[in-house]
Amino acid sequence: MKNRIKIQLRVFAVFIFLGFACAARSDDYSIIDNLFFEDFEAIGSALSDDRLKTGIITASLAAATAVVMCNDENIRSLVRDNSGKTGDYIFDTANYLGDPLYIMAADTLLFLGGEKERRTGQKILEAMAISGLVGYAGKVVFGRERPSSGNGPDSYRWFDFADNAMPSGHTSTAFAWATVLGDSYDIGYITYPLAALTGIARVYKNAHWPSDVLIGAALGILTAKAVNYAPEDLTVTFYDGKAGVSYVY
Repeated sequence: MKNRIKIQLRVFAVFIFLGFACAARSDDYSIIDNLFFEDFEAIGSALSDDRLKTGIITASLAAATAVVMCNDENIRSLVRDNSGKTGDYIFDTANYLGDPLYIMAADTLLFLGGEKERRTGQKILEAMAISGLVGYAGKVVFGRERPSSGNGPDSYRWFDFADNAMPSGHTSTAFAWATVLGDSYDIGYITYPLAALTGIARVYKNAHWPSDVLIGAALGILTAKAVNYAPEDLTVTFYDGKAGVSYVY
């Protein structure tokens, strides 16, 4: 088991290196600067530009999370009670869509394309990295135990570095790439359902509570939207006394 983990970590590191190396090909785009500086600034800008909208989204997410947390056991039972060979196959496959190792492997293919594909690949890496960092911090702070522990959904070990549940990392990863890819190519009707399958798979495989999945999905979407938030891509033009605004991705 330990050898398998070591091999996965090595492969994971290789794909990180390849991804960042490919990203470095773009002379006018620094993924390092974006990841550690501009992306967090973009998150702040996205949150502060429309405080009413931010407040509504935050309150809605909090309310939805509270409702789901009160029904974690029931929803989990509903998902797992319908298990079978077909479900095993579907959700085992869907689980890979939230595995950073496989997503980064697929993401490197985008760097073989044109400028738009490379930019999309870079933003997927950024969104995954930020959601992963924030998600890991959440796991440490909340220390929520996984369903497989058998201790129930209300079992927390605050500020614990164990393999904790909240939020779901697979789900945040799935929704991060789904959001970036969906927004870039207008295929959200395809990418979001795939990401949702990943979230359901985490509950099906007894790895997470439904509320872990909900928070992970929100984290992936919000960080990806923030990464896509690039004011420098906004262009204002004037024609016949009228102003127009265009967005270039």
